[in-house]
Order: sequence, then C-alpha cells, then structure tokens
Amino acid sequence: MFDRDQFLASVDREARICSHLHGKLDPAGANEAPGEGMRTPLELLRYLTRCGAAPLRAIVNGSWATIQADARKNDDMTFGEFPHRMQEQVDEIRKILSDLSAEDLAGKDVALPWGETMKMGAALVNTSLKFLTAYRMQLFLYAKQRGRPELMTMNCWLGQDPPV
Repeated sequence: MFDRDQFLASVDREARICSHLHGKLDPAGANEAPGEGMRTPLELLRYLTRCGAAPLRAIVNGSWATIQADARKNDDMTFGEFPHRMQEQVDEIRKILSDLSAEDLAGKDVALPWGETMKMGAALVNTSLKFLTAYRMQLFLYAKQRGRPELMTMNCWLGQDPPV
C-alpha cells in the first residue's frame, strides 16, 4: 500500500523537479503565453505552488467550496519566488498530512468535485500528486518550447541535467 511517507516523498520529488525546471526558464519570457488560451509560464508556476495543497485541503476538510480561492493564494508571486513558494506548499502538505492516520487514508471515503467517491489516500494520489506531476510536465514542455531544446528526460523525471 502507498502510505503517507511515500506520498510525501513523491510530493517532495515533484517540488524538487519543478524547482529544477524553473531554473531552466528565462524570466524575461515569464509573461508570454505559448499560445492562445494557455497560461503564461508565470501563471503556470503560480498554479504549481497551490495545485497540490489546495485539493488536499479540500479533501481533508470535506468541502470543495473554497478550492478556487485556495488555488489562487499565490497569484501575487513573482517569478523568482517560485522555489520558496513551492517549498511552502510542501511544508503545508506535510503539516496537513501529519494530522491524518493510516486509517483515515486507507478507509475514509471522500467525494471529489466531479462526483466520484474514493478512499482518501487514493483521492490524494488522484488529485494532488497527479496534478503536480502533470503540470510539472507542462513546465518541462514550456522550457523546451522556449529555447531549451537540450533538456532531456533526466531533467523532466529526475530534476537533474544529463551527464555531459
């Protein structure tokens, strides 16, 4: 079974990879969307700093009523603040999870906003962790698209540059 420590290790890993990829972006293009209807790199970075904690908080509180406001908490973040704000999110996730038991994660049913019900632990993987992973991939693609063709699989999945 996937437990709290494994979940936190996965969240830590995603945050570290996102910070690595942030370092590959040119801040000069932070407000330039790659296409119509797409987030700018800065908007994506801001979203990444909340897309793990906001659904976690909603799941634990049993209400999705404040998810939009919670997800927008870092709308004032500057480009350079990303690594710090990402770490704040990891710390927040760690704190919220510290109050949950293994029984809560494995046995408590929770409702997701699209009508599906599942155990709390599965819901956290299917929201918070998957959101972090998916938007990390988008960050990787933004960096490649914005003039970093040398970025490779290791950058995206390990958060490190390939050996030279």
